[in-house]
Amino acid sequence: MTTQSRRFGKFVFSLSLGAVLSAGCSGEPRRIEPPSFQANAGSAAITEYDSNKDGKIGGDELWKSPALKSALALIDSNKDGAITGEEIDARIQQWRASRVGLMPVACKVLLNGKPVAKARITFEPEAFLGNILHAATGVTDEEGIANMSISPEHLSNPALTGVAPGFYKIVAEIENERHNAGPHTGCEIALDASWSGEGIVPVEFTKK
Repeated sequence: MTTQSRRFGKFVFSLSLGAVLSAGCSGEPRRIEPPSFQANAGSAAITEYDSNKDGKIGGDELWKSPALKSALALIDSNKDGAITGEEIDARIQQWRASRVGLMPVACKVLLNGKPVAKARITFEPEAFLGNILHAATGVTDEEGIANMSISPEHLSNPALTGVAPGFYKIVAEIENERHNAGPHTGCEIALDASWSGEGIVPVEFTKK
């Protein structure tokens, strides 16, 4: 990622996050509240991804959920390299405690190591979170950067744009071909997510 892209990401992230947290005029809410995630999200994740039935998601199982894998360092509180349902629920509670319901998100998209323009990117919410999150979409520019947002019809304040906190799978449509395989095809949206320092989610697909 170029220095210019890093600066752009940090600027957009800090400027837009301030708008999300404080926007609004008289009579309008000043923030969008976090989604009401289902109470058994952690248990649902274990049911979906714990193929060896040891009560946690680890090893090769993490590759089935790129979003969880991308956030392993923040979810895995006991640092054993695996994720339990309780750790997922604790992480979701941290999202609630942040009181952030919408975040500005840009992503930098690579295909086989090169930026790709005019790619339609979709952040698809993980099913175990329940049917409360909406997908976010964006289209990359010449540097491979897309600004992601939920559709305005799904926002209580359509003047704002962004993505709700959550775990997301990332897919791309490039020249009418769908891509979902690669080293960075999932992300966590949260104030302290691993990408937040740069302000841009790294997305990388591979094609043989």
